[in-house]
Amino acid sequence: MHITEGSSLYVFSSVFAPTDLDTRITHDWQYFDETLGEWTSVTKVDFYILGGRGEGYRGFSVKENVSGGKWRVDVKTDRGQIIGRIRFNVVTGSSPVVLENKTL
Repeated sequence: MHITEGSSLYVFSSVFAPTDLDTRITHDWQYFDETLGEWTSVTKVDFYILGGRGEGYRGFSVKENVSGGKWRVDVKTDRGQIIGRIRFNVVTGSSPVVLENKTL
């Protein structure tokens, strides 16, 4: 991800919800701390899911002022089960990246 300094990032998740599901979903934003050599939780965003919708449920979370480096967002249930993980690297700059279109 190439972003300008101070930009926000969004993570979107979709969860299948059978009729008897009643749980909290957490987006656990984690940064890889190169000094410690481990993942560190920075922000946790919760939302609730109550089953009974065939299409499932969708939710998103926002993280502001993201610094450069390795990031991941674990999508967890109330019991701490990881049901999804989104990994990405962030590169920050003072100006937006200029994209170039080419026809091949």
